[in-house]
Amino acid sequence: MLSERTIVIIAMLASIIASVYGDETRKPPFTGEVTGTNVYVRSGRGINYYPCMKLSRPAKVKVVGEVPGWFKILPPDGSFSLISKKYVHAEGNTGTVTGTNVLVRAGSSLPLYASRIECIQTKLNIGDKVTIIGSKGDYYKILPPKGVYLWISSRYVKPISPTTQPSPTTSTTPTVTTKPTTAKAIIITTPQPEALKKAIADFEAAEKVLKAEMKKPRESRNLTGLLAKYRAIKISADSPLAPYIEARIRFLQSQIELLKDLREAERIIQDTDLKQAELAAQRERMKLAHPTTRPARAYAAEGILLVSELFPGGPIGPKRYLLRDPHTHLIVSYVQCTTDAVDLSKYIGAYVRIVGSPHFNEALRMYIIEAEKVEVIRPAPKPKPARKVKHIAAPEPTKPAIKPTPTTKPTTTAKSAPTAKPLPETKPAPKSTPTAKLEPQPEPKPQPPKVEKPTPTTKPTTPTKQATTKPAEESHAQEKPAEKPIPPTGLPVVEPTTQPAEEEINPEEYE
Repeated sequence: MLSERTIVIIAMLASIIASVYGDETRKPPFTGEVTGTNVYVRSGRGINYYPCMKLSRPAKVKVVGEVPGWFKILPPDGSFSLISKKYVHAEGNTGTVTGTNVLVRAGSSLPLYASRIECIQTKLNIGDKVTIIGSKGDYYKILPPKGVYLWISSRYVKPISPTTQPSPTTSTTPTVTTKPTTAKAIIITTPQPEALKKAIADFEAAEKVLKAEMKKPRESRNLTGLLAKYRAIKISADSPLAPYIEARIRFLQSQIELLKDLREAERIIQDTDLKQAELAAQRERMKLAHPTTRPARAYAAEGILLVSELFPGGPIGPKRYLLRDPHTHLIVSYVQCTTDAVDLSKYIGAYVRIVGSPHFNEALRMYIIEAEKVEVIRPAPKPKPARKVKHIAAPEPTKPAIKPTPTTKPTTTAKSAPTAKPLPETKPAPKSTPTAKLEPQPEPKPQPPKVEKPTPTTKPTTPTKQATTKPAEESHAQEKPAEKPIPPTGLPVVEPTTQPAEEEINPEEYE
């Protein structure tokens, strides 16, 4: 029988063999089989990275690394990368890189994500070769170069055992055969920490320089040299420092562009200041060239100048005039002259144009112009001469029509004369005076028809009849002496009532 010690050793060996064979199928590198349908192959580890292609069962992938939930795989057939045409010299399907640190980006064959190019896979330098398989805008489609990887979810990939997998019945030889494979993995991964340490040291040194440069004034910062420091850091595409270095490079590039824009803006401002100074100097030269000339002033207002009754002058303020619009008769503005430069009273009634300085009066809600000059557009109209009575009452052509009735006027004077002569003799008699006064009273009755020309002929007829009817006895006896005392008697009252009636009707006025 086997001893207890031997049984323990065999159990330990079995557990070691089981652990070795069990982990060997999951530990990269290995070949995996896709177990799902339309499984995304992404540009980075995590769902935040855009998909590059799709795979379905039973597609095979070569797994070279693992993080929780994700496998790092070599780019499958059908995947591609992008590189700028600006830094590639193409000769057929082969391209030669002509720049330093030229970015290689992950391309996507899916229509929904075809425009996504922000994921950077690696960098190439001068002389590196690429295989061109197509074109996309400003970029070449190339086969993914060495050192480029994609990612797939570990949930949809099943590891496949190696073809040289030993049987579980063998002795300790599996440990010997598996050690070279594990040794290769160690050889691949052992240089990575050293390179990462150096990259971290270079990055920290660049960060210190960046802090020192940012404390300096904007114009004295050496951003170009600092950008070269960050670009000189050697890292792989999957290095944890890659996103930080890329962020610093983008920041420095934006600062350099901003500095260029600020310098351009300062240049434009300087040019503008110089141009303004030149214009100011030119204006001064023009003033010196014409020192005595005075610019012609535009007129302030125009209208008919009239006297203002509200501002007659005196202790309440200066005398003011007003301008009226000749068409609307509205007041345009008030005018005054406190400097005695112009005598405004000479232009009353004229249509004038006032040259001066206006200022708005809030109380009057109107402009008041301090006159400096008056330009006459139309002089004031001359006053019409007053009509003379002689000219109005002398209708020469109408008198010949009235002359044929002189027989009636002598009769009126002859017959009315006796009434005027006995009046002074019969002063004590009160009866004669009322008759003389009452007789002319019915005479205004025929006066209303003043417009008619025959009225003068009818008026004398009425007094003749009255005069002949009542004092007819005395008229025959005293006809001749009645011609002399006509003026002193009161009888002229009768003639003005009849005679002016003819003069008031002016034929010229009714033409």
